[in-house]
Amino acid sequence: DIAFSCGGSGTSTDPYKLCTVEDMNMLSSAVLTGWPTQNVHFLVMNDISGIEMTIGNSNMAFQGHFNGDDHVLTVNITKSGYAGLFGNLGTDAYIEHVWVDGTITGTSSYTGGIAAYVYGTNITIDNCWNLATVSGQSYTGGIAGYTSGLTTDYVQMSNNYNYGNVSGTQYVGGVDGYADYTDLLSSTNEGTITN
Repeated sequence: DIAFSCGGSGTSTDPYKLCTVEDMNMLSSAVLTGWPTQNVHFLVMNDISGIEMTIGNSNMAFQGHFNGDDHVLTVNITKSGYAGLFGNLGTDAYIEHVWVDGTITGTSSYTGGIAAYVYGTNITIDNCWNLATVSGQSYTGGIAGYTSGLTTDYVQMSNNYNYGNVSGTQYVGGVDGYADYTDLLSSTNEGTITN
């Protein structure tokens, strides 16, 4: 089991508590090594800055419940692909009340302020805000770069707000760069989009 600095056991009533950039790095490293996050709960306890690692990559997806509790996570992320606070969200992932600021740069496909790549069933991104400058190649968005559910189970994206400037080469959007089998509800873009 993993011991985060502010405690918690990962349940819905006692989530893992994320307090420091070291906690964020520990979560990122755990996901990349295959630590299972399905039905595991995380709660951000305060603003955190200095985040340079993504949670998930092309091979490993975050599948847990992540509540940012409206704290600001300041990032400086540069990656060849799957660049975002979450590099990859998979089945059962639930992301809520996350605020991201700073810069996110992807030099290949899939770049997003909250999530770079989202694929699977029973996935929700709700009440998230991107203030970061997001620049990528194909599939680049302020909230998500690429989202796809299934014909019978759409990705749910609601009440999300992008205020960061977003630039890319193709499939570029303020909220979602590319949305397939995705419900986009009550979401707003106020950033400048360049492609």
